[in-house]
Amino acid sequence: MVKTGDWTVPQLVRYLMGIRDQMPPDELETLQQMAAFPDEERQKEKTRAADQARDELASGTTATTSRSPLKPRTRHRIDALYEPSDSMRNLGLTVLDWGDSPRWRTYSDEAKFLFSIGLQRFPPLREILRLAASEDANVRKLALKYFLEKFSTQYRDYTPDKFGDIAFIPAIDPNGKEFLAKHSQVFLESGCQLLGLAVIRSDLKDDAQTKLKLAKYPSGGAATSAVIRDPPTTEEKAKRLFEYLTNFLGDFDPGSLLQLKVSKIIPTASSKLVKPCECYFKSEVQANLRSKLFTFVDFGARANTFLRTCGVRNAPTPEDLALTLIADPDEFYGLAGGPEGFKVELKYLAANFDYITPSTKQKMKRSPILLGVQRIEEKDTEKDAGVDSSDSTKDGDTVNVSYQLLRADQIVIIDDANLYAEFSDILYGAPQEDTLESFYSSLGSPRLGQLVKEEYKPKGEMRDSPEAIKIRKLVLERLPLFLHRMLASQIRIRPEWMQNSRNFVVKKVGRLVLQKTLVFCGRRAVKDSEASAAAKRETLSNTLVLYIAHNIPLDLYEVANSLCKYIISTPKENDSAAFTLILSTDLATLRRRGYNVDRILNQRKIEREAAAKSAKAGGSAWPNTRTREEAIMDSILQMLDSLDDGNDSKPYTDLLKDLLFFGSGGKHPLGWMQSSSSGAGNGQPTPESDIEKRVKQAINACRPEARNRLQNREGIDFIKESRKECYCDIAGREGDLVRIGAVDNVRIYAGKDVQDPEGLLLKTKSKTIDRFISILRPLKKVYKLPDESLHIFYDLEGSTIAFNSDGALFLNLRYFESWHDTQVKQGELIKAMMAWFFTLSHEIAHNLIGSHSAEHSRFMNEISQAHLLALFDELQLVRFAHITC
Repeated sequence: MVKTGDWTVPQLVRYLMGIRDQMPPDELETLQQMAAFPDEERQKEKTRAADQARDELASGTTATTSRSPLKPRTRHRIDALYEPSDSMRNLGLTVLDWGDSPRWRTYSDEAKFLFSIGLQRFPPLREILRLAASEDANVRKLALKYFLEKFSTQYRDYTPDKFGDIAFIPAIDPNGKEFLAKHSQVFLESGCQLLGLAVIRSDLKDDAQTKLKLAKYPSGGAATSAVIRDPPTTEEKAKRLFEYLTNFLGDFDPGSLLQLKVSKIIPTASSKLVKPCECYFKSEVQANLRSKLFTFVDFGARANTFLRTCGVRNAPTPEDLALTLIADPDEFYGLAGGPEGFKVELKYLAANFDYITPSTKQKMKRSPILLGVQRIEEKDTEKDAGVDSSDSTKDGDTVNVSYQLLRADQIVIIDDANLYAEFSDILYGAPQEDTLESFYSSLGSPRLGQLVKEEYKPKGEMRDSPEAIKIRKLVLERLPLFLHRMLASQIRIRPEWMQNSRNFVVKKVGRLVLQKTLVFCGRRAVKDSEASAAAKRETLSNTLVLYIAHNIPLDLYEVANSLCKYIISTPKENDSAAFTLILSTDLATLRRRGYNVDRILNQRKIEREAAAKSAKAGGSAWPNTRTREEAIMDSILQMLDSLDDGNDSKPYTDLLKDLLFFGSGGKHPLGWMQSSSSGAGNGQPTPESDIEKRVKQAINACRPEARNRLQNREGIDFIKESRKECYCDIAGREGDLVRIGAVDNVRIYAGKDVQDPEGLLLKTKSKTIDRFISILRPLKKVYKLPDESLHIFYDLEGSTIAFNSDGALFLNLRYFESWHDTQVKQGELIKAMMAWFFTLSHEIAHNLIGSHSAEHSRFMNEISQAHLLALFDELQLVRFAHITC
């Protein structure tokens, strides 16, 4: 039957059904593989030809051309055909030619037999989706409808990831145009169009999630890509977009949020796009300058929630302000509105300096971000009418004030107004406000007083001058009034010490020439001037001498200003003015102005009398028949005896006594003053000039450490702790030290093993460092060490107390804290000062010789002896301060 083709499908099926039980399995399989079953295409062609003939007959016309013969019948394998139902025909599928008689019934025995051998009852999943993506709109519509209607019975195994390559889903793009989208390109929520993404056609929304399995919105990563690819261009669009993204904010992973933070996705009023990390939220208290320097936004509370997660902050931090200033100082200055507005911002940075990172601080030091002020006086005849920034003096002269943005090391801190007045034509000074001066100093601005070397040249001493006696009496009488309101730590020399005629001397000279030399920023300037008064500390005797000139009227301000430099630790301009007022005003007027003259003078008188009686009882009075040096030695020995309390101070007092008697066989306390402590190798004493030269060489070799990291300090000289003594381990090898900052111009270093060194040292141990520096500061003056040559370091373990790194002196905070900090907190400074005095002399001696030998010990003794008088002076000041406080 199959070969002849003289049969219908129903006939063939009935026959096969009749012999099915007798058919071997291989014949049934052969039948399934055989192209024996026709499709309806030929039948459709016959129907079309019959319809055409009928139409011609009805119209009375005949065809002018012969009709084409019918195509031969096409036969297929059974599994290539679909059941002859209307739904399959409408989908354009190839259906089995069943014929009209008998009528096809899906549940008939014949249908069941055909289904069993391979007839397709419905299209497979991929085929129906292919039809839904057809170019034929009608087929697309029917295929998608069929897929959705039959989903629960025939297509439940649909998973989007297996068919993501087929664009069959009707979608609407952001412009409202319909197109066929792949599963990953279309979403449920209409808000996705704000991201430039397509959404499902509205009539399919009910089935989209359960059957098409569409996502409501894109993943955080996809949304991030969409926003970056097509950011909003107006504030209104941005508001709606950011509000929508808040709905699934939790889907954004940290990587996506970081991408958004550094991408330009936020439009401003000027249509400029900015990054979230570059803008801030608006506030009612927003400063006018901040609004010019930074971008502020406000898209409403809901949208701001999303932006805050992306990195938009409430307000600029000190770090942000510093980086903006560094990026363009001139623009910053212009937006600040000039010097006053700019100083406000500098004060803000100064107040928040601790919150700026070390790397940014380094950039600040190297950038011209600080305001330098230059004041130049011009006579009225030279006045330039075009200068706007000017002040008039009471004499009619004009002071031209100019401002310039400079680096910190190009600006000086004005700690002496007179010096600045003389060199103002070549200097730019820091604004004279404590906050800004401290800020400038932290960034590296030097103090003017440290840059100018003053040399007084008195000409022609006038002995036994009544005016000199009168001025000395005036200073000693009024000095307690001036110092009364000051803290003990601010006072370097107390009135009690100055009462001694050998300690404070006033000399009148015919003429006093003051030569001031400034070396700064590669320039050298020398100024000579006539002075009416000047103070000087004698090197050997340590006497404070006040010179007053005969040739010009005495200016009490010069008296006060020159004395303040020695009497007060850090004098200010108003200190000199206050002392001048007290010197120039009678006691009655001072009493009316609120000075408790009687109480203060009586109190000082009582203290002097008590001190004199105590000294007399102790046998320390200085008879007129004795030399000044002998009296000094007796006073020193008496003080050492009072300190020798048999505990931890005894080693230092014994060592000091040994130094006093060194070279004299213990018979005369002035042996070390009168002859060298060492020989020249030929049995003769070493000349004193050679010793002085050697000591000066060792001191001058001290230097600041410029490196931020000291690595593997091999070959450095260390003082280490042992059970019986302190010694150096020259070949020692220590861990790295890293610089973390500076306190009062003393650089601070920490070992690499110290966790959070900035927090530990600059915050937790800041008071301990301050107390350590309070011990080192007077010792620095004793040795006259170069500025910033002392350094403090901190480690967690090890026996290194101090070391010398090519002239840079390093002292261990850990040992100070363990040995002396408790005493210093209680006001007992002397023992700590003696201990670190010898530590410094040991390290300074290494500037002359590296090894530990008899020669090193001799150099250490020479250095210690040369500075003993200065040390005792500082110890006396500390002692007086402790007694009177």
